[in-house]
Amino acid sequence: MTHIELCVEDLPSVAIATDQGVDGVELCARLDVGGLTPDIQLLEQSLTLAPPTGVHAMLRVRGGDFVHSRDEVDQMVSILNDRVNHFASYVSAGQLGFVCGAITDDGQIDVEACKALKDAAGDAPLTFHRAFDETRNYEESLDTLISLGFARVLTTGGRDATAQAPVLKHLASRAGNDLTIVASGGLRSHNVAAFLKVAHVRAVHMRAPLLGGGTDQDEVARIVTAVRNAS
Repeated sequence: MTHIELCVEDLPSVAIATDQGVDGVELCARLDVGGLTPDIQLLEQSLTLAPPTGVHAMLRVRGGDFVHSRDEVDQMVSILNDRVNHFASYVSAGQLGFVCGAITDDGQIDVEACKALKDAAGDAPLTFHRAFDETRNYEESLDTLISLGFARVLTTGGRDATAQAPVLKHLASRAGNDLTIVASGGLRSHNVAAFLKVAHVRAVHMRAPLLGGGTDQDEVARIVTAVRNAS
């Protein structure tokens, strides 16, 4: 069955995800800048309301590019240490992971930064975020992340905002059981079934935004129906 992850930034959206049968949520602050680290109070409250597989919390200290200074990496490591310790019971239960990453200015995985993040995460699974799409060689980047022990990669399979089904199918095949490709990029209830028929990925990452903010409960219900019928 295809895993459905809903990207959210508030508690009502977490509750909608759970009520509508979504498998897990990615929790962010400031989705208007691509997602930043949510505060600890929002994370704590979200964990109590979350779907069965829990929360993947964004770990990102600023908007903009994904080339991070040593100071920024140190900030992320410090936050990660704090969250892993504070929510140790959720980590142990497999209900909390983190979404993070860093690349170099020449488009490669920042191995030093990612090793530091992986060490800080301990048993909490890490998802490498869409910085992956900015790397110069996807196969090489994927192999690096597998060797570093990342659990998942969030990607559109390209540099634009639309999920590239053939590329994602290839990446998922290459990753096998070593890492999960989480497909994202413009996926909605009206197009996700056709996408899955081509891409054959194990997980999709989706939003259901309302114009005034928050999450469209009816669209979430349609997403779940579409994905379950396609699985």
